[in-house]
Amino acid sequence: MGADAVADPRDAVEANNYSRRWFDVFEATHPYTGNEVDFLVRWLPNPPYRRILDVCSGRGRHVVPLARLGYQAVGVDRDEEAIGYARRRALESGAERATFLRYDVRDLAAVPGVFDGVVVLWQSFGFLSPAENARLLSDIADKLTPAGRVVLDLYNPDWWHRHQGVGTTERGGRIVHSASVLDGTRLRVSLSYDGDDDTDEFEWQLFTVDQITRMADRVGLGTRLVCTEFHEAKPPTEDDRVVQVVLERRT
Repeated sequence: MGADAVADPRDAVEANNYSRRWFDVFEATHPYTGNEVDFLVRWLPNPPYRRILDVCSGRGRHVVPLARLGYQAVGVDRDEEAIGYARRRALESGAERATFLRYDVRDLAAVPGVFDGVVVLWQSFGFLSPAENARLLSDIADKLTPAGRVVLDLYNPDWWHRHQGVGTTERGGRIVHSASVLDGTRLRVSLSYDGDDDTDEFEWQLFTVDQITRMADRVGLGTRLVCTEFHEAKPPTEDDRVVQVVLERRT
């Protein structure tokens, strides 16, 4: 298999089935949600950025607080359990403006409506083949109103070049073992958990800042900001694991 392709674009996305165990271990213990939502509010202020689409929204970690702040926030995810959990979370939190729809990223063009902002966070962009990832970014651009914005949260390939391999960490009271390999532009990660026989398998295409900005330019999106740690004053370096990119649709 070549570094920039997979046999079938659906093969890569099928590897990214986030298990209930992953949600319980990682999503439920994520410590930076507040900082991320604050960043979104700064770069998608309401008004004028009232209608927000969260692609691969999971259990509603960002949609629910945005809805509570007055946004018309819509989350889309292909995981039926995650959608159900997110809807319950919204009801329990009084987030009446939150909406959750079950869609695959490959069918984003079918999501009804247009939006003032689209967010794709926690390395939820890049599941597919290069051609399909480019198409997805084009579909995202088509979902935007004039001058609408996109916020991408991406793994930094420079960091992964130096940190691939095996490791062990503790998260949410569980010991998690990881194995990662970066083959060209494709990152593959396997996670296993003490006490469980099964593993979670993930695969992404990674992008340098230059690559994602050129890709965005081709679909009519200009780059407004590149940073790390959801902090405007922190430009990314090779020592930063993730990069945030804010794009804006040209009018």
